Amino acid sequence: MIVIILLAAYLLEVLKGSRTVSYSITFTLLTVIPFLVSVFAYRKAPDSPRLKYYVGLGYLVMYLFVLITGNTILVFTYIFPLLSLLILYHDRKLIFVMGLIALVVNLVVIMTSRIGGEITLENSRDAEIMIALIVLVFTFSYSASELYEEISNANDAFNEELEKKTSQLSDMTMQTITTIANTIDAKDGYTEGHSARVAQYSRLLAKKLGKSDEEAEEIYNIALLHDIGKIGVPDSILNKPGKLTEEEFNMIKQHPMIGAKILNDVKSYPSLQTGAKYHHERYDGRGYPEGLSGTEIPEIARIICVADSFDAMHSNRVYRRHFTKEYIRSELEHCQGTQFDPEIAKAMLELIDEGALEGIDTRREENFESPDGGRGMAQFSGIDRRSHETPEIQKELEAVSNHIRDYLVQTDEKDLLDTLAEENRIQDFEMKAGELLQADDGCLILLDIDQFSNLNHKYGFLCGDVCLRMIAETLLGCENMLVCRYEGDSFLAFRQGTKTSEEAVSLIDGIRNELDRKFDQVDALRGITLSFAAALSTVCGRRFARMLSGCEKAMIAAKKYGKNGTVIYKEYGDEDIFDTQQCQYIIIIHVIKF
Repeated sequence: MIVIILLAAYLLEVLKGSRTVSYSITFTLLTVIPFLVSVFAYRKAPDSPRLKYYVGLGYLVMYLFVLITGNTILVFTYIFPLLSLLILYHDRKLIFVMGLIALVVNLVVIMTSRIGGEITLENSRDAEIMIALIVLVFTFSYSASELYEEISNANDAFNEELEKKTSQLSDMTMQTITTIANTIDAKDGYTEGHSARVAQYSRLLAKKLGKSDEEAEEIYNIALLHDIGKIGVPDSILNKPGKLTEEEFNMIKQHPMIGAKILNDVKSYPSLQTGAKYHHERYDGRGYPEGLSGTEIPEIARIICVADSFDAMHSNRVYRRHFTKEYIRSELEHCQGTQFDPEIAKAMLELIDEGALEGIDTRREENFESPDGGRGMAQFSGIDRRSHETPEIQKELEAVSNHIRDYLVQTDEKDLLDTLAEENRIQDFEMKAGELLQADDGCLILLDIDQFSNLNHKYGFLCGDVCLRMIAETLLGCENMLVCRYEGDSFLAFRQGTKTSEEAVSLIDGIRNELDRKFDQVDALRGITLSFAAALSTVCGRRFARMLSGCEKAMIAAKKYGKNGTVIYKEYGDEDIFDTQQCQYIIIIHVIKF
């Protein structure tokens, strides 16, 4: 603005005839060129410490030209705009140098005028005032800059201490959050380290999506507490290995709302409750607790949803080993636009392909080495699986493990349980059973291990896995038997051509006898009991869903009548009943045998 005002003033003087055109052109060059140099330096490096010297030097060139060629004593005041700029720089050295140059140049001008007779003792008052003003304003500016530096240094020291305290407070907050997250995971024995892993995956996802480091760190902290609402869910439900009842599942579904209420008053992270409340919402609107869809779901929750699901598939559970990388990729691809935000799911797929998720401390692989080299026996974290395994039991388990391994090699199965859990999932099982039912009647069998969680807690998950493998081996060994892993401790089996209750009972007795024989090989498994439920297409019709519903109802009756029994489902008209006589008879037979 100073340059523009001066150029306009001299242009006006040219028009009035008090200045020549050549003078104005010279002034313009001496003014505009330093100005352009300063602007260029600022555009190139606005934080450069040299910038103030470019500005000062350029203004000094213009000032000297005006001072020397000016026809009024007031031209010395042209230094004041530069002085105000120097005060903003608060550089004492620069103010001293510029003040000294201004004083010397003005003294030289005054002396020249004195020699030329323009200034005499009678009219020297203006010159004296000019020198006094220059000395006064530069001395004041120098003192002000010195005071500013003292205050600035004190502020810097205070800010440094404040930052240190803030960092300590932040560390304490993070330690508290981490402790709470570990407490949450400790409630669910099969998800050790889950919250920490989800937080790390969420941070990587956030960065992949272009978030800043600060935003990614905030999402990490929010994800750490996404499951805090599980504090309000009974342990008996969280750790239940079997299928949840509708009432139990509804209690599980309350944990997002519980978490949101707990975190509502945490002001340091306003979005904490967002992650806890909405991480179970689905992109297609079929999630809970509010049934939000698409971008209605907060982005933070959509990120945590993908990270949470990835860890669920990538971690071991009491009922299965973690899924393969290929299976997880297929699920993420398949659920884009339904369960997951497509963009976030795509980012997770890219992280998987890049190997960015490898090396994260999952803690699920601790002590994962098994007697058969790690391939045959799935082991799980959450409870120390070795705490109750005596050397004798370990030896027996190793023998059984080798037996199962040999079986897997002979049948060319890489992992028996993974095969049942992945390749023959319930959807595929239903489709294949439906195709068989179109051709002929058949029998659907539901097998459930009684008190399976007690076996895992008493002898460790290695023992439980052996039990599951024995059942899988036996079912797959039955002629013309279609087999599927249904729940953690349950299996479904379908046999085409089995049409009567007697045939179903005979088939189940054969399976039970074979399993009793195998269980007798290991002391820890001796005494394991099984509950069987069966539904016939001759009763339910050739509809898989109806047969499965019948099996589940029959299983309720089997558990009610004391477990270790068999129930065949029947229905008459609209009334569902159980063959209680058959049920009681078979239960008595097996109780006596046991």
